[in-house]
Amino acid sequence: MKFQEIDRLAQSVDKLPDIANLGDRYVYHCLREVYDRFHAGKLEKEEAEVERRKLYQAHRLYREQEAAHLKAHKQIQEAIRQAGEMQSEIYKGLGALPAEQLLGLCCRCISAMTGEDTLTRKYKKEYGRDKPWPND
Repeated sequence: MKFQEIDRLAQSVDKLPDIANLGDRYVYHCLREVYDRFHAGKLEKEEAEVERRKLYQAHRLYREQEAAHLKAHKQIQEAIRQAGEMQSEIYKGLGALPAEQLLGLCCRCISAMTGEDTLTRKYKKEYGRDKPWPND
C-alpha cells in the first residue's frame, strides 16, 4: 500500500485491509500512535508532523529494500533455473560430448549457480572461441 493510503486510514481510524503486509501494518500502528498522542495533547502539531515525516521516510526505505530483495530473489531463481537446464545438458553429454565441450557446459553451469562468469571467461580464454561453444 502507498503511505498516503495508510496515513488516511490511520487518521480516520479505519481498518487496514486483511492483506496488508507487515511493514504496512507497522507504519499504520505507528501513525495511529502519533495521531492519538496529538489528539490527547501530548504532541504539538509540529512534533506530530516531524514524526509523520520520519515514518514516511522509513516506509519508503522499507519498500525500496523490499523491492531490491524481490529483484535479487528473482535473479537467484533464474540462475537456479538456468543451472538446472545446464545440469540436464551435462547429464546428456556424459559419454557423448567431447571432454572440452563438457567442461564448457560445467563452467557455464557453475557460473550460473554462483552468479558470476569468471570461470566461463577463463574457459573461453583457455580454449578459445574457434571451437564450438555449447548452445551457441
